[in-house]
Amino acid sequence: HELRGIPPSMCRSLPAGAILALACLPACAAEWVLVNIIRHGERYDDKSNTHLHPYGLERAEYIAKCVMSPAPTLAFPMGAPGMLLASVRSTSTRPRETLEPLARDAGIEIDNRIDYKDMAKFKRYVANMTHGQTLFVAWQHKWVARLAKALDPGGLAERHYPKTCDYDEWDEPEEIQGGYCYDVIWQLALYRHNKSFPWRAQAFSQMHMGFAGSRHSTCQQAFRPGSSPAHWNHLYETPLPFNCNAGLENWKRGWSAAKAEWCCAHRGVACAVGGAE
Repeated sequence: HELRGIPPSMCRSLPAGAILALACLPACAAEWVLVNIIRHGERYDDKSNTHLHPYGLERAEYIAKCVMSPAPTLAFPMGAPGMLLASVRSTSTRPRETLEPLARDAGIEIDNRIDYKDMAKFKRYVANMTHGQTLFVAWQHKWVARLAKALDPGGLAERHYPKTCDYDEWDEPEEIQGGYCYDVIWQLALYRHNKSFPWRAQAFSQMHMGFAGSRHSTCQQAFRPGSSPAHWNHLYETPLPFNCNAGLENWKRGWSAAKAEWCCAHRGVACAVGGAE
């Protein structure tokens, strides 16, 4: 299958391990998509205020900056998402507000039509994804585990959203619901044999954004540039003749045949002669 303009003669990117790692592999019928789910940004303790707390607004800008990084990351190994989904709830505009800076920078619209309790509609939405897409979802935290369960009846994903986030960059202020967790990303890699089959969860990961309280914070944790496993071995290599940290525009245009061939040969996942696996 052709992926965003990459010719069939080039190697395909497929998931590996707990996340959809960017890796060159021969063409095959199997299809994959990536779904990243987060809780909306920080809110006021007074729930009558439907908007993000100033910290939530800072997080939203941090997310936009880091997700739009030209270098693949652990959270977004195939670059910025092509789909944004925010839940609808009459008492909260926070999920949409969390994704608005990213929508602005990526130039794509936020789908804001699914009620936060409507798991069936969410599942149908994901069912319409096509091979190679990445979906980024912002929702209410008490429903994140239910979203995952809707896509993962086999039980790979956690069944409860964590109450606290223990990570190095920041401690959530006590004024934000007593330090409740806002930093985690739930990631599901979904697989199907071809379009006639439903998507099935093949891997689940829980990771951190690394937000440190400001939009100007350095992108850390799963948002750290180059943190995609396909790039780990490059830390020990000599300078590369091609820039394999292709930016968003490079992905939209598609790689050159020479660049794809070279990167495939140097990613630790060999492409056999003749295109055989």
